[in-house]
Amino acid sequence: MMDRYLSDLEAIQRRAKANPMLGFDEAAEQMALTNIFHLCPQLTWPQMQQTARAAAFNQSQAVLDLHHATTLLNDIEVIDPASTQTAEQPFIYAAPHYGSYRLIPAYLLVNNRPLTIVIDDLVAEAQGTDFERMFKTYADQAGAARDLLTFRYTSQSSLLVGMIRDIRKGRSLLLYFDGNKSTAAGSDHTVPVDFLGHKVHARYGIPQVAQMTRTAIVPVTATRGKSPAENTIAFEPPIAPDHQLETFNGQAMQRLWSGLAEKVAINPAHWEALRYVHKFADYTPPSRQTIAGSAALVFDHRRFAIKCQGNRGEIYDRSRLTVTAVKGTVLDALTRLGRAEPGTDPASMVDSPDLRAWLVQKEFLVERARL
Repeated sequence: MMDRYLSDLEAIQRRAKANPMLGFDEAAEQMALTNIFHLCPQLTWPQMQQTARAAAFNQSQAVLDLHHATTLLNDIEVIDPASTQTAEQPFIYAAPHYGSYRLIPAYLLVNNRPLTIVIDDLVAEAQGTDFERMFKTYADQAGAARDLLTFRYTSQSSLLVGMIRDIRKGRSLLLYFDGNKSTAAGSDHTVPVDFLGHKVHARYGIPQVAQMTRTAIVPVTATRGKSPAENTIAFEPPIAPDHQLETFNGQAMQRLWSGLAEKVAINPAHWEALRYVHKFADYTPPSRQTIAGSAALVFDHRRFAIKCQGNRGEIYDRSRLTVTAVKGTVLDALTRLGRAEPGTDPASMVDSPDLRAWLVQKEFLVERARL
């Protein structure tokens, strides 16, 4: 069975050679690069591109994981210091879309835990019933009872009541806490949490249900190793609800996001939310920096993307998340700079000192040392 998995994985690798971005369209690629720019400022432009390609590959591999869950779970290492998997009471499992995250519900089903998976609206819209059908197929293959697995969707008006009833019937919940794609920054039902030097507006439904049902939250992450034998599922010590609802919401969500930050800092490509975290994150643009007259200048590939169509073009600023229309000599100069190898001296492509000065003023050209 492992041979079949490795063969399917090699097929994805062959497709990636022909199309490095695999299932990422142009918009998804651009958003991934934008989030990498903000969350991983230490990466160079080639490293940013490599990380975006690896993120696209990881997304395809996550789909493959569930098709081969039985095989992969045979070799997986389970870390559970609080022995939550031997406890009889239900838990609220909180997981990120990181690594082999689809193996988490598969593992819970194998261990005969009655489970309700809560799916975000936009995930359901993008995948239709595919996600639910894959899990039901796996449950059948694993010999799980039909009523062991159920689904709820965030679009359901009775979601909160339904989750409370599930827990009181002895069912555990699994929610992906970083999947709030439809949540705008600063909207109701969110709390701001620190994440890799920025603020993320996290929906607090998980601690809210924990408080209302007096059920502990168990953070869980599936980390992908260099080989299937190095994959792990780690259940962290439970977060017990307290009586201070307002502070508990923020504290619980901060703990979840802090744990994720540690993993993303090590391997950002394994985090699927690189495609959409900007939708509920606050990215503060950097302040302008004065450039010394003798500084060596280069085009900032990390920050700017150029799209040219005939005699008109657009400049996308990953720092400020803005699109600006350009044309004429400015478009010609930026197109040459954008297509050049990173680190190329701009003087060879921009003859006009006035235009170079303008490019510096607008921060298209920055000090080589800053990159």
